Amino acid sequence: IYLLDKDGNQVEHGKSGEIWIGGDGVSPSYFNDIEKTESAFIRPKFEHQGKLYKTGDIAFQNSQNELVYIGREGPQVQLRGYRIETEEVESLLLKISGVSAVNVRVCELSETQQLVAFYTADQELKTPLTSLSEELPDYMVPQIAIRVEHMPLTVNGKIDNKALELIAQKYTEYNLDSVDEVPLDEKETALKLV
Repeated sequence: IYLLDKDGNQVEHGKSGEIWIGGDGVSPSYFNDIEKTESAFIRPKFEHQGKLYKTGDIAFQNSQNELVYIGREGPQVQLRGYRIETEEVESLLLKISGVSAVNVRVCELSETQQLVAFYTADQELKTPLTSLSEELPDYMVPQIAIRVEHMPLTVNGKIDNKALELIAQKYTEYNLDSVDEVPLDEKETALKLV
């Protein structure tokens, strides 16, 4: 495991860098994806047998020589074991007529991590996620799409992720509370009694 800077050089002890992994246990490439392979697997500038894999994770080495994880590089998130490029999801949502801004992120909802799409549009879209399921694998399709009047911003002018998370939590609570309970049918009643 190596910590490298943006130029592919090893960082000094205590400085943060991207985690790159090498060795026999690392795959030599992505299956049938030359473009992705070329961007994620490199031959390092320093002495090392084989290629290294670019993880996108940022860390530093502390005084006990432990790697301390800081976060991800870029707009990639990990959910249920999958790495998801949020920009790819956002670009598809922006193609929907009437959508002017999009932010896709992972939110903690009902004690589980969920992929949520926030969008601004002239009006509420009936099925904004349907078109995504035709173009993306299931794990990349957000579980919820929430229309907001405008993207909340921090004092620095960046999207306020905490505010978006609160919006998602309120949206989920409201929609769970507003769902009418459906009575159990005979089979479900029998299963409940077992």
